[in-house]
Amino acid sequence: MDRDHASPAAERFRRFSTSVAGCWWRPVLRSRQGVITVGWRELPAATVTDERAGVRWTFHGRFIGDYPDLEDVVAIADGTSTGPPKSKKHMSGPNPVAALVSMLRARRLRRPKPLGRGTVDHADLDPVLQAVADHGVPGLEPLAGRITAYIDRLGEIDPDSLTREEALAYWLNLYNAAALDLARRTFAAGDRTVLRTPGAFTAPVVRVAGESLSLDGIEHGKVRRFGDPRIHAALVCGSASCPTLRSSAFTGDGLAVALDEQMRAFLGTGGSATDREHGVLRLSRVFLWFGADFVRPHRMPSLLPVGKSRVRDALVPWLPEEMQAWVRQTAPKVVFMDYDWELGCSVG
Repeated sequence: MDRDHASPAAERFRRFSTSVAGCWWRPVLRSRQGVITVGWRELPAATVTDERAGVRWTFHGRFIGDYPDLEDVVAIADGTSTGPPKSKKHMSGPNPVAALVSMLRARRLRRPKPLGRGTVDHADLDPVLQAVADHGVPGLEPLAGRITAYIDRLGEIDPDSLTREEALAYWLNLYNAAALDLARRTFAAGDRTVLRTPGAFTAPVVRVAGESLSLDGIEHGKVRRFGDPRIHAALVCGSASCPTLRSSAFTGDGLAVALDEQMRAFLGTGGSATDREHGVLRLSRVFLWFGADFVRPHRMPSLLPVGKSRVRDALVPWLPEEMQAWVRQTAPKVVFMDYDWELGCSVG
């Protein structure tokens, strides 16, 4: 088919197939000696840059994030770039289809049923958080052994033997420790985003009570099932747009207050912004992805989307005080911000 004469419907299908198939049906992107095929376009391999890491990223698989637009693939193949595309649109997050499948897979995990009286000492995580507060992601490398030991120790605990508050604190801390370790490994590999790490959110990171768990498994199969939407301000993913964590680990004692503080801090320091001249409330993309949890917390983890106005109204109690009255009085239009997947963690 001549792309220049393709119908609008055919063009839409081509873009869909090249974006989704990059993650699911790899034959759409093939290579053989002398020729690289992208969709139905064949490119002489001789024109490909000699930067082998760029070639691997472009043509052979770390399709964890959005698949690059065909024009960008061609640009790299033509030698006009020596590595992966650097525009932020290529750090817009995991492929949405793959993310949905991972979320559905996590629902097969056992639902948390904490009925015990136990507690957990999370003091070993505090120096890790403090290192990030002092030095950012580079500060994690000297603590690699401590992070691994902490994750392994939590893996030996049955979280259902804990109180409900302790169990939620347990899962939050376990997720954040594993996410910080992901950020550490990404930095050590010289990558600019955790999305370049194979299996970043889907590869097993720990075994708990007989279940092998990935980051997605912990978040969607465990944490969200506690029915508290404030957890979305208490989880990090190793990226610049993540919420800022407190400098001490969560504990069951005082967890409700800590989660409220996380929500207020997130919405007050980057998670929300106003454009009053145009009547716009800007919200973190976290609330696009998980806004339904705030509207229907009793149904968490919720998969059905909800309207922007309902998300806005559900967030009002945690907005900065000067915003709350304005939002209630004017009902501003909601616009979701871009999400910056650049490697980064913030603790303070």
